[in-house]
Amino acid sequence: MNLKILIAALSLCIAPGISADVVSPNRKISLSVSEDSLLSVAVINGKDRVLMRIDCGKITQEVPGSISNHTVDYYMICGKRRHCHNEFSEVKYLLENSDTLSVRVYDDGIAWSGCRGCEVDLSGASHSWLQDWSDCYEGFYNKDRVVKPGSRYGYPALFEYGDRDVFLLLSESAVGADNAAASLYDSGRQGVYEIKPDGEEYPGWQTAVIGSLSDVVESTLINDNSPVNRLEDVGWIKPGVASWIYWAYNHGSNDFDIIRRYVDMACELSLPYVLIDAEWDEMKNGYSILDAVSYALRKGVKPMIWYNSSVGWINGAPGPKFRLNDPENREKEFAWCEENGIAGVKIDFFSGDTNLNIKYMLDLLECAARHRLLVNFHGVTIPRGWQRTHPNLVSMEAVYGAE
Repeated sequence: MNLKILIAALSLCIAPGISADVVSPNRKISLSVSEDSLLSVAVINGKDRVLMRIDCGKITQEVPGSISNHTVDYYMICGKRRHCHNEFSEVKYLLENSDTLSVRVYDDGIAWSGCRGCEVDLSGASHSWLQDWSDCYEGFYNKDRVVKPGSRYGYPALFEYGDRDVFLLLSESAVGADNAAASLYDSGRQGVYEIKPDGEEYPGWQTAVIGSLSDVVESTLINDNSPVNRLEDVGWIKPGVASWIYWAYNHGSNDFDIIRRYVDMACELSLPYVLIDAEWDEMKNGYSILDAVSYALRKGVKPMIWYNSSVGWINGAPGPKFRLNDPENREKEFAWCEENGIAGVKIDFFSGDTNLNIKYMLDLLECAARHRLLVNFHGVTIPRGWQRTHPNLVSMEAVYGAE
């Protein structure tokens, strides 16, 4: 779809001291500020169309000289695209509460940061797909659901305008150790949602991918708007397919004979990895996890093993538990993995998007990288750009029924 920029047709009253429009470098997306301090995000596709209005609080002025143009160009080890490229125009505004609001208008969407909470008006959308909130994001998406005031929905949220004409995918990027991740709350007004972090901390960058459905699917904007890779040596990071015991045998990872069969299958199919899931710390018949690891390595298959995060489901949950929570114990555990040829870890059962959880996940990624371990998160928050910053994060499982 060839989207064109909305320029003169928006009949908005512009606040004094604020530029009339900030446009994306490819001139397909426009940002304007109205006299009542609402940010209006617009595109045109045969006719003028405002997709979203954002209320972050009263804007007092544009930071002088803050409008700038930038290019993002980088390579990914895993993800939907090897070579990623994007461009954006950035502007900063001062809010009445003294916060500084930064807005980036990309070629395929926008991102904004600097306010603890905001409200978005998406009432112009013809259809929406929302997921009821769940800590593990394993819920169904409902089209045009009947909403109740105060209902909470997990990112990403998809909105359609017209007849499959334009789509807007609302999500979040660049969530760091000082943030709590955000989600949507129904305001009680049709198509208007509050964006709130899961705690008192500021959220990450609220990010909207805009374009045709294929534009949204193919976009790398969530990664584009996240911090760059922090690892100097990435040669050891090798994404690949794993044979997985749990799908057919929920308790099969404590049985050496079953593990051996899945290692043999991986070997026969030339799969690089075998994932040994929960309960490997309770191996039966006199075997241990190191017996299974040694068998896999002899067959040329790299083993990955499962851990309980021990911050979500604990009582009645499988183990091993409480091995990663304390930083010193975590270092010892991951060093043990590295010494014994374990290629990566699957860490499961987190308890939401609070700063405590976000910081814990990032600490796990950094510690795993020090010991050259791949990481597969499960029962966890959605992708928020961490794969660019921490390339040893190879997957985040958060899809109901298809983990």
